[in-house]
Order: sequence, then C-alpha cells, then structure tokens
Amino acid sequence: MMGSLAFPAAARTVWGISPTADGAKNPRRLLLPIKHNILKNPTTLAFEIKDGQLIFEDKPVNITADEVLAPKSNIEAPERDRAVDWLKQLLAGGQSMSSNEIFKLAEQEGFKERTLATARKELGIKCFPEFDEEGNKSWHWKLPEPDGGEKKQLSMSEMMAKLNKMKKDMKLPKLT
Repeated sequence: MMGSLAFPAAARTVWGISPTADGAKNPRRLLLPIKHNILKNPTTLAFEIKDGQLIFEDKPVNITADEVLAPKSNIEAPERDRAVDWLKQLLAGGQSMSSNEIFKLAEQEGFKERTLATARKELGIKCFPEFDEEGNKSWHWKLPEPDGGEKKQLSMSEMMAKLNKMKKDMKLPKLT
C-alpha cells in the first residue's frame, strides 16, 4: 500500500480524534466517525482523559467530522476579509485588471498569495485571458456582474453578428 489514502481506504472503519471548538486547553476531545462501511450512522462521542483513563460522556455529541474539519468562519479569518474588501475596491466599477498587477499590489499590501486566492474564490471573481497587439496572453480578473442584472438571451443571428464584430475588433498577429 502506498500513499496517505491507502490506510483509510483499506480499513472498514476509521475514527478521528479532535479537540473541541473551544481549543486545546479544554481536556474534552471528540471521537469522530470518519469512514464506516460496517456501521449504520455512527455518532460522535466526547471524552476526557483523567488519571490515565478514558472517561466518555453519557450521550453522543451532535456534530459530524465534516463540521469539525470545515474551514473556520469569517470571524476567524480577518486577513481574508481584508483581502475581500481590498479586491472589491480594486476591481470596482466593472473594470478588469491583470492578475500580475493584482499580485504585485497585493504583495505591497502584505497579502499572501493563498489569502488572495481564497478571497478571489469567495467573491466569484472571473479569470480570463486577454491578448495584446502582439498576441501575448495575460490573465485578467474581474468581479462578476451584480445580481439582478439579467442577461438578454441572444438569438442565433444576434450571436453571429456579435461574434463577427468581435472577430473584426481582434488584432491577431499574421501567421506566415
């Protein structure tokens, strides 16, 4: 068996142990069902270790492994919230901007690339390529259209006219 998935995949039942949400200083731990193909709807159990013994609580805990392992809420991500606000301001007014320029500015603001990627995903920012006069491609970011702005369904002839106009407007390098 190879890889980190090999051991849980081979097991018929897998349990995980996690501290409770109030932190590692609390002695209470959760025994979480991760994978089961022989038990029907196992429940999470809570326990403490006292004098070298496991002391389980009488009743199961109403929380799943997915809930415990899920990303933390906005309250616990002030840097991401700051990045979301910064991107909203940067891309306000429907303008697009080169991702290279955004990353340079973000670095000056002290944002990590991962934080910026999370903020981009949260905002639903669209990433698309643009080409300059020489045909060089660069990626651009743009905020999605605001809600309520329904897009008109184009007829086939309208769509073909729009595509032909776009084709005329594009300045593609000549192939030799």
